[in-house]
Amino acid sequence: MQSTSNWGTVGTVSDMLVFVSFLAFPIVAALIASKRPHNPVGWICLAVGLLWMLIDTFEYYSTYGVTQRGSVPFPEAIAALNNWLWVPTVGLVGTYLLLLFPDGKLPSKRWRRLTWLLGAVIVLLSIAGIFAPGPLQNLGGYATRSGSKDTPG
Repeated sequence: MQSTSNWGTVGTVSDMLVFVSFLAFPIVAALIASKRPHNPVGWICLAVGLLWMLIDTFEYYSTYGVTQRGSVPFPEAIAALNNWLWVPTVGLVGTYLLLLFPDGKLPSKRWRRLTWLLGAVIVLLSIAGIFAPGPLQNLGGYATRSGSKDTPG
Protein backbone atom coordinates (compact mmCIF):
# COMPACT_ATOMS: atom_id res chain seq x y z
CA MET A 1 0.00 0.00 0.00
CA GLN A 2 1.39 3.39 -0.95
CA SER A 3 1.44 6.20 1.58
CA THR A 4 -0.15 9.49 0.57
CA SER A 5 2.14 11.56 2.78
CA ASN A 6 5.05 13.34 1.18
CA TRP A 7 8.08 14.24 3.27
CA GLY A 8 8.90 17.10 0.89
CA THR A 9 5.53 18.66 1.65
CA VAL A 10 6.19 18.46 5.39
CA GLY A 11 9.50 20.24 4.90
CA THR A 12 7.86 22.88 2.72
CA VAL A 13 5.09 23.54 5.25
CA SER A 14 7.57 23.80 8.13
CA ASP A 15 9.79 26.08 6.06
CA MET A 16 6.81 28.27 5.28
CA LEU A 17 5.84 28.48 8.97
CA VAL A 18 9.38 29.53 9.88
CA PHE A 19 9.39 32.05 7.03
CA VAL A 20 6.08 33.57 8.11
CA SER A 21 7.13 33.75 11.76
CA PHE A 22 10.33 35.60 10.87
CA LEU A 23 8.42 37.86 8.52
CA ALA A 24 7.04 39.43 11.70
CA PHE A 25 10.41 41.07 12.39
CA PRO A 26 10.46 43.38 9.34
CA ILE A 27 6.75 44.13 9.73
CA VAL A 28 7.24 45.19 13.35
CA ALA A 29 10.37 47.07 12.29
CA ALA A 30 8.46 49.03 9.67
CA LEU A 31 5.78 49.98 12.18
CA ILE A 32 8.26 51.06 14.85
CA ALA A 33 10.68 52.81 12.50
CA SER A 34 7.90 54.77 10.79
CA LYS A 35 6.52 56.08 14.09
CA ARG A 36 9.75 56.32 16.10
CA PRO A 37 12.77 56.40 13.77
CA HIS A 38 15.19 57.12 16.63
CA ASN A 39 14.24 53.95 18.50
CA PRO A 40 16.87 51.27 17.76
CA VAL A 41 14.39 48.43 18.46
CA GLY A 42 12.78 48.96 15.05
CA TRP A 43 16.12 48.94 13.26
CA ILE A 44 17.25 45.83 15.14
CA CYS A 45 14.02 44.05 14.14
CA LEU A 46 14.61 45.10 10.54
CA ALA A 47 18.18 43.76 10.59
CA VAL A 48 17.06 40.49 12.18
CA GLY A 49 14.29 40.00 9.61
CA LEU A 50 16.62 40.69 6.72
CA LEU A 51 19.33 38.41 8.14
CA TRP A 52 16.86 35.53 8.62
CA MET A 53 15.66 35.92 5.05
CA LEU A 54 19.27 36.02 3.86
CA ILE A 55 20.04 32.86 5.84
CA ASP A 56 17.08 31.09 4.25
CA THR A 57 18.03 32.26 0.76
CA PHE A 58 21.67 31.24 1.23
CA GLU A 59 20.60 27.79 2.40
CA TYR A 60 18.47 27.17 -0.70
CA TYR A 61 21.14 28.65 -2.97
CA SER A 62 23.97 26.54 -1.59
CA THR A 63 21.93 23.32 -1.54
CA TYR A 64 20.84 23.88 -5.12
CA GLY A 65 24.38 24.74 -6.18
CA VAL A 66 25.84 21.61 -4.60
CA THR A 67 23.17 19.27 -6.00
CA GLN A 68 23.17 20.85 -9.48
CA ARG A 69 26.88 21.27 -10.19
CA GLY A 70 27.74 24.31 -12.29
CA SER A 71 24.27 25.84 -12.04
CA VAL A 72 25.23 28.74 -9.75
CA PRO A 73 28.62 30.19 -8.83
CA PHE A 74 30.31 29.56 -5.47
CA PRO A 75 27.74 27.39 -3.65
CA GLU A 76 30.32 26.25 -1.07
CA ALA A 77 31.32 29.84 -0.28
CA ILE A 78 27.67 30.79 0.22
CA ALA A 79 27.20 27.73 2.45
CA ALA A 80 30.26 28.80 4.46
CA LEU A 81 28.78 32.26 4.92
CA ASN A 82 25.52 30.70 5.97
CA ASN A 83 27.29 28.61 8.62
CA TRP A 84 28.10 31.67 10.71
CA LEU A 85 25.41 34.17 9.68
CA TRP A 86 23.10 32.90 12.42
CA VAL A 87 25.51 34.20 15.10
CA PRO A 88 24.91 37.93 14.58
CA THR A 89 21.23 37.29 13.96
CA VAL A 90 20.66 35.43 17.20
CA GLY A 91 23.04 37.81 18.96
CA LEU A 92 20.95 40.81 17.97
CA VAL A 93 17.74 39.20 19.18
CA GLY A 94 19.18 37.58 22.31
CA THR A 95 21.12 40.58 23.53
CA TYR A 96 20.44 43.98 22.03
CA LEU A 97 16.74 43.56 21.38
CA LEU A 98 16.20 42.35 24.94
CA LEU A 99 18.40 45.07 26.46
CA LEU A 100 16.87 47.94 24.48
CA PHE A 101 13.24 46.86 24.53
CA PRO A 102 10.78 48.72 24.67
CA ASP A 103 12.03 52.31 24.52
CA GLY A 104 15.41 51.80 22.84
CA LYS A 105 17.42 52.78 25.89
CA LEU A 106 19.53 50.74 28.27
CA PRO A 107 18.16 50.30 31.81
CA SER A 108 21.08 52.40 33.12
CA LYS A 109 24.50 53.65 32.01
CA ARG A 110 26.16 50.74 33.81
CA TRP A 111 24.84 48.41 31.11
CA ARG A 112 27.08 50.01 28.45
CA ARG A 113 30.03 47.78 29.36
CA LEU A 114 27.87 44.70 28.94
CA THR A 115 26.66 45.84 25.51
CA TRP A 116 30.28 46.35 24.35
CA LEU A 117 31.26 42.96 25.74
CA LEU A 118 28.31 41.27 24.04
CA GLY A 119 29.15 43.00 20.76
CA ALA A 120 32.73 41.74 21.00
CA VAL A 121 31.51 38.21 21.76
CA ILE A 122 29.19 38.29 18.73
CA VAL A 123 32.05 39.44 16.48
CA LEU A 124 34.48 36.85 17.87
CA LEU A 125 31.95 34.01 17.54
CA SER A 126 31.22 35.11 13.99
CA ILE A 127 34.92 35.05 13.11
CA ALA A 128 35.34 31.67 14.80
CA GLY A 129 32.36 30.35 12.83
CA ILE A 130 33.88 31.48 9.56
CA PHE A 131 37.16 29.69 10.17
CA ALA A 132 35.83 26.62 12.00
CA PRO A 133 37.02 23.39 10.40
CA GLY A 134 34.59 20.66 9.48
CA PRO A 135 31.85 19.91 6.99
CA LEU A 136 29.48 22.61 5.87
CA GLN A 137 26.10 22.34 7.56
CA ASN A 138 22.64 22.45 5.97
CA LEU A 139 23.58 20.89 2.64
CA GLY A 140 21.19 17.99 3.03
CA GLY A 141 23.90 15.32 3.13
CA TYR A 142 25.40 16.22 -0.25
CA ALA A 143 29.15 16.17 -0.76
CA THR A 144 31.04 19.38 -1.40
CA ARG A 145 33.80 19.64 -3.99
CA SER A 146 36.39 18.61 -1.42
CA GLY A 147 34.50 15.35 -1.07
CA SER A 148 33.51 15.75 2.58
CA LYS A 149 29.96 14.71 3.29
CA ASP A 150 27.63 17.00 5.16
CA THR A 151 26.23 15.34 8.25
CA PRO A 152 22.43 15.60 8.13
CA GLY A 153 20.51 16.44 11.22
